[in-house]
Amino acid sequence: MNTEPILSLHDLTTIFGDVGAGGSGTVAADRVSLALSEQPPRILNIVGESGSGKTTLVRMLLGLAEPTEGEVLYQGKDLKLLSGVERRQYLRDVQVIFQDPFEVYNPFYKVDHVLEAPIRNFGLASSKSDRRELLQKH
Repeated sequence: MNTEPILSLHDLTTIFGDVGAGGSGTVAADRVSLALSEQPPRILNIVGESGSGKTTLVRMLLGLAEPTEGEVLYQGKDLKLLSGVERRQYLRDVQVIFQDPFEVYNPFYKVDHVLEAPIRNFGLASSKSDRRELLQKH
């Protein structure tokens, strides 16, 4: 059994603006650390006040922004060093549901359509019955 976390953040810090001598940069994330194991699967919610750094943290977690300090590791490997195949696997394992679901999901779709979409998009099941079975397991 693999005891290494599937995803870990180590002392992530992001500072926007001038951080040089005498600079007064804005700290958007300050020494954030966490580790998530692969089993059982996890759902992580990031909550906080407006301006508390949630979006910045998620952007770093997805590899869309680099931290000023610290690192994001997927299966022990720095996100910046992932190959194309590893990156695609990472994006299968780590998925984001944005704050306003009405911007992400069409309210005219049934819930099962929304839940099956990532299974279809990532080719995790070959038929509709396989998709339903996968959803029922979790």
